[in-house]
Amino acid sequence: MQRRPRSDFATDDREIGPARAADGGARRERCLSCAPLAPTHPLARPAAAAHPRRTAPPLRVGRAADRTPAGAGHPAQSCSSRAGSAVVQLLKDMGWKQLPAKSIDTLGALPFKHFSHKTRFATKSVTPQEVDLALGFKGTVVLAIECKVSNDGTNSIKRVNDVIKKAAAWKDYWGNFVKTAAVLQGVIAPRDVNRLLDQEVEVFWSHDLAAFEAWLVSQGQV
Repeated sequence: MQRRPRSDFATDDREIGPARAADGGARRERCLSCAPLAPTHPLARPAAAAHPRRTAPPLRVGRAADRTPAGAGHPAQSCSSRAGSAVVQLLKDMGWKQLPAKSIDTLGALPFKHFSHKTRFATKSVTPQEVDLALGFKGTVVLAIECKVSNDGTNSIKRVNDVIKKAAAWKDYWGNFVKTAAVLQGVIAPRDVNRLLDQEVEVFWSHDLAAFEAWLVSQGQV
């Protein structure tokens, strides 16, 4: 049997460690630096604990039951919707209140501990940028969450490029009043995770939303 080539893709949080080891963990410290993360969170694990070589072929993260059957719509879109729904349920369990989707064009449009699903942020361009989830933080700050699913290296680049583009547009218009986070699932290249961190995007994984909850608590957003 022919040996499959070595993968450059992170199939789950265990693959992220080696990507950060080269820079001494600077990125790991910058991402969720204030959060008392659970041991299972990808950014809480020491890079040395991961195997220095990634020889396994790229695999999708998630249970077999989560896979979309043929004819049920685009798999990535369906998985992204499920990831967003899981975040919505978590927020409700934490006592957050959901508001109808609307365009956000003024500071304070989202009160503290309120969130909106599939809403739009005003930018300097004519067309507002849609966001999967918008959360009202203290001090009129809004957290913009993008849920992204990738099934290969090309999708990994596209999905991350989309998050970075939106984050840049929001920051250019809103400054520090909008923070951006990404909830990732599937085959994500370590270099793409690092690109998100370089743009100060908070990174979480759909299979470990407890880490997201812990981060909210650590930021005093409860």
